[in-house]
Amino acid sequence: CTPALDDKLRSAVDWNVVQQDGISLLILIRTITNHFEEHRNVAFAAGEIKETFYRLEIGPHELLSRFYDKFVSQAKALVEVGVSIVDPVVLNVVAVDPDNPSEAESAAAYQLALASRFIRATGPRYKKYLDELAHAKLEGRDHYPITLSSAYSILEGRKHEGAPHVIH
Repeated sequence: CTPALDDKLRSAVDWNVVQQDGISLLILIRTITNHFEEHRNVAFAAGEIKETFYRLEIGPHELLSRFYDKFVSQAKALVEVGVSIVDPVVLNVVAVDPDNPSEAESAAAYQLALASRFIRATGPRYKKYLDELAHAKLEGRDHYPITLSSAYSILEGRKHEGAPHVIH
């Protein structure tokens, strides 16, 4: 760990408790490295970590599997600090009573939000696929993935525009 991270860890409010528990230590490290620090204004810190998640995009030469791992890590960091990416509109689609969703409905809304964000974060690389989804929806067929794992599996099986040529 870097000296700067070590200093931040030691200055954490619950450092004495955290240093005795490996899981808590990992959560604190992830919290600090994602800039959600407890001495900052909570509203601003929550907004910043959420904005970081929404700015996340796959790099032009980044492997989809590597981006997926980074995406999942960022999503877990949001959950660990209590920041939701589920918009009320998504709950309206998934839940019978959006004001009081069941655990299953909340989980489905979360997966739908992750799948949607993951597809959009792949940017122009899979533009043809996004166009196909939109056209199918216009024709009354909804083929949008509803879980993060299904979104990843679909993209993994597709050739993206501008794919690097493999030299044998």
